[in-house]
Amino acid sequence: MFEIKEREGLARIGKFEVRGKVIETPTIFVVYNPNIPTIKPAEIKKLGLPIITSSYILWKTKREEVIKKGLHDFLGFDGVVMTDSGAFQAYQYKDVELTNESVIDFQKKINTDIGVILDLIVGFEENKQKAKEMVDETIRRARELFALGKGSTLWAGPIQGGKYMDLVAYCARKMAEMNFDLYCMGSVVPALDNYWFDVVINQILTAKQQLPLSKPVHLFGAGHPIIFSLAVLLGIDLFDSAYYALAAKRGKYLLQTGHSFNINEMRDVACTCPVCTSYSIREFTERELALHNLYVIAEELKTIKQAIYEKRLWELVEQRIRSHPSMIKAYLELRKYKKFLDKFEPASRLKGTFYFDNLSTIRPTFRLAARKARRVKSKRTFRWLKYNIPHELRYTYPFAQTISPETTSESWENKERVKNIDSEEEAIEIVRAVILYQYGVDVAPIFKTMNLHIEFSKVSGAIRRIYDGDKLLGTMRAQDGLFVPTLYFFMRVESLFGKDYVVVVDKVAEPFVKDGRNVFAKFVVKSSGKIRSGDEVMVKTTENELIGCGTALMTPDEMMEFERGVAVNTRDYLHKYRAS
Repeated sequence: MFEIKEREGLARIGKFEVRGKVIETPTIFVVYNPNIPTIKPAEIKKLGLPIITSSYILWKTKREEVIKKGLHDFLGFDGVVMTDSGAFQAYQYKDVELTNESVIDFQKKINTDIGVILDLIVGFEENKQKAKEMVDETIRRARELFALGKGSTLWAGPIQGGKYMDLVAYCARKMAEMNFDLYCMGSVVPALDNYWFDVVINQILTAKQQLPLSKPVHLFGAGHPIIFSLAVLLGIDLFDSAYYALAAKRGKYLLQTGHSFNINEMRDVACTCPVCTSYSIREFTERELALHNLYVIAEELKTIKQAIYEKRLWELVEQRIRSHPSMIKAYLELRKYKKFLDKFEPASRLKGTFYFDNLSTIRPTFRLAARKARRVKSKRTFRWLKYNIPHELRYTYPFAQTISPETTSESWENKERVKNIDSEEEAIEIVRAVILYQYGVDVAPIFKTMNLHIEFSKVSGAIRRIYDGDKLLGTMRAQDGLFVPTLYFFMRVESLFGKDYVVVVDKVAEPFVKDGRNVFAKFVVKSSGKIRSGDEVMVKTTENELIGCGTALMTPDEMMEFERGVAVNTRDYLHKYRAS
């Protein structure tokens, strides 16, 4: 079972339950070879990371012992353990002496937590016809798993197709039809090894559009920190790699930024991980270097999680892609997936948004804001990036919160934007414009029928609360200048919205929402396609009764797919009004 705890766009910090144990995503499965134990399982556990090991190597060299003891006792590791199928060895050496059925049976016998079928890795040298045959065989083997029975093991559905994106989409679509517990991106190692990151990005986004949002997605063979932030941004939850050890074997000292040093050319250590504070650079052996590299990988994943919490992952990605020209090339590929990425862009961020240069224009934030601003007609405008924005939106996200090279405290435009509001009439017009910007709905006709009153902040003079007589319509949130409506507001303007910005719950959830409880995804029966995470939405019954409102925490598709997690954080509810 997978549950989103925090998110930014497609990136999510998730709770992935694996047979009574929990993995917090994004994370990396550390490749462990019991025949070459560079790093001990106890050291991996100390870092809080799960393990992946080769079922083929275990079958080939330790078969009887691991069957007798069980995988976890054999490894001396009580955390989550995943086993691959031997597909990579088959790709390298062309023969692994195993069948799909025997691989599945062996993984069940050793009691692995997460198993993988014996898929066929599509190399970049394969022609289209051969690649299609290999994809079809992988799909056939996936179906064979379900015919044999999954047992208590969780199973990953591998996505193959290589450089042929139509085959990647086809494979992902077929795998999505089966009840896998997670999905794995295969065929990426050749591209990663050659720094063809643009190909990897196309593979990920092609597959993501076909896969269920409620299941984690694993990127096989990706262990270089250079790729982590961009991959997580695009919805990759899990990684695995032996890169920490392979890089150490070549004398590479990894840095969190994605760069690396040749250890033989270093004068001193360049970080403060436990290894680097315990040894001088001349005392490093291959083992110490591998452990340092693993600490760097773990640290980068922690940095990514913090960026998701702060809604700054796009900005972190823009910093990381500058570590290699191939990363910039990959980032530019995102322009082909604008429509898909836009669906996951949050309605707001509660902190300042950085605009660096033209690469920043790829971000949905700036494109969507400029498009929505065109809903508002105004006689006065101010300049924001390359756009003319209505004057009424001067306090609104992201216009007021954008920090760019052109933003200075001395500019006339900035002074004009922070000028105080002159009258209540101007304030009402600002509120109307912000609502139009947020929802595409002009409430002016209904506002004319109300006894409107504005309450201003005594400190800043900004708009704080909007009343219809003594009834609160909503507040203007200080952090982003957006309108946060009450249920009373939605009651008055409900007819203008139609079916937009509506989440419908089943009869089980109705009484709980009416009493102010949150809306959980498993009880959502319908959700408006216009909703984005962070939008203020209405909650209705299947009979179209308005019973609450609150903040959407999921996209419409996620609300329909997930069995766990809060879909709407309810703020205002029907019984509060009836009680009063």
